[in-house]
Amino acid sequence: MTPNTTNDPAMKIAQGTQETDVTPVENDELSTSLSPSTQPKKPNTPTRELFALAIPALGTLVAAPLLLAADTAMVGYLGTTPLAGMSIASTIVATLVYVFIFLTYTTTAEAARLLGKGDQPAAVRTGIDGMWLGAALGLALAPITFLAGPALVNLMGAEGDVAAQAVTYLRFTSFGLIGMCVVLAGNGALRGLMDARTPFYVSLGGAVANVILNATFMYGLSMGIAGAGLGTALAQTGMAATLIAVVARGARRLQVPIKPDGRGTLSSFTHGMPLLLRTVALRACLVVTVMAATVLGPLTLAAHQVMLAIYALFSYPADAFGIGAQSLVGHALGTDSRGRFTQVRRTTVVSGLITGGVLGLVLACVSPWISYAFTPDVAIREAIPVSVLLMAVLLPVSSLVFVLDGILIGADQAWFMAKATVMTFVMYAPVVLGLAHYLATAETSPQWSLLALWASFMLVFLGSRALANTYKSWRL
Repeated sequence: MTPNTTNDPAMKIAQGTQETDVTPVENDELSTSLSPSTQPKKPNTPTRELFALAIPALGTLVAAPLLLAADTAMVGYLGTTPLAGMSIASTIVATLVYVFIFLTYTTTAEAARLLGKGDQPAAVRTGIDGMWLGAALGLALAPITFLAGPALVNLMGAEGDVAAQAVTYLRFTSFGLIGMCVVLAGNGALRGLMDARTPFYVSLGGAVANVILNATFMYGLSMGIAGAGLGTALAQTGMAATLIAVVARGARRLQVPIKPDGRGTLSSFTHGMPLLLRTVALRACLVVTVMAATVLGPLTLAAHQVMLAIYALFSYPADAFGIGAQSLVGHALGTDSRGRFTQVRRTTVVSGLITGGVLGLVLACVSPWISYAFTPDVAIREAIPVSVLLMAVLLPVSSLVFVLDGILIGADQAWFMAKATVMTFVMYAPVVLGLAHYLATAETSPQWSLLALWASFMLVFLGSRALANTYKSWRL
């Protein structure tokens, strides 16, 4: 067992006479050993604490959809067929990688709880175990994805030139799967240690590198969609190497071993099992949405890819508050502070709803023109505006889902989330697939087919999650 370091001056936690006065404070040893950034300086309210974590987390979240948006915009100018192929391939890659999002969430919550208890070395070791697990999972995924690329694309229903483009992008991106999984765990480790800035800096650097690499390979070397996949893979690998260097340096200064620990790695996987199940069900919902779009034809599929990029840019920022809540709720559990949990829950929900409302208003204002940033195809541009307007109206619902996800993960409610998400899939899959086949048979126009597809996504998929999360969160 790692010795408890509660009395270490670097691990002091401010203790008041009331349980609501317990707040994480600046940890000088941690901030100098794990990253060059500094921690929030003694925020004394849940709002200040939340924003101190959420603002850099927002940058990290925005960087991820920016990678997708950059790929989408660049590939979009190659034509409708490459864009449709990328929609298929990027969905497969995202599904394969983010099935293991538990590497981030489990590590964040567990490290925050250990930090709240005053056991800093154990918190760091939890992050290291998660990163080793991520490397192992990525190492297994990469060759499987490369070899099974055609079968995976065929499973998604793609044919002809669209399928060929999808396989090309998928195979070149597969080289970055190891890095992608390590990045997930590394981000979770640092967030659990109350450092949300380093993941932001790394993600920002990765996004910039991705654009430069894509432009070089796609246009400079005339590699087309293959260049987009290779650029993304190299950018993710560079991000992983940076996070490994940061965590390893901090571990050495704290005299925490960095070599693999079979028991620790297995423990990380076991603790992540319910979130793994939850993510499989969640990604299954997103996959059947793409399958439904595929049934509706290449134009609707390409328009759906643009819609996904827009949705990511405008809804994921609210998830930053959920990420902050994971750390703060986990820390509150570690310090056995019920009052602080209640305050964090209230502050996070209010902040998320306000953010969703403001972003929805902005999106509604730009809905007639936003598709111009992603594709020159006139037919795609004409199909999108009405669906974007619907997204804008329902964006607060999406924001509520994200912030409550963060609260429940931090409160160790992973099994409830797994069961609720499986039930959502059972309800949503027949609705969206049945609707798609009906619309295809009726030869509905791409504009109204896309609107129906996204209405089912926002109302059935996100609506059911919002109801389940709200019910559980207010019963904690």
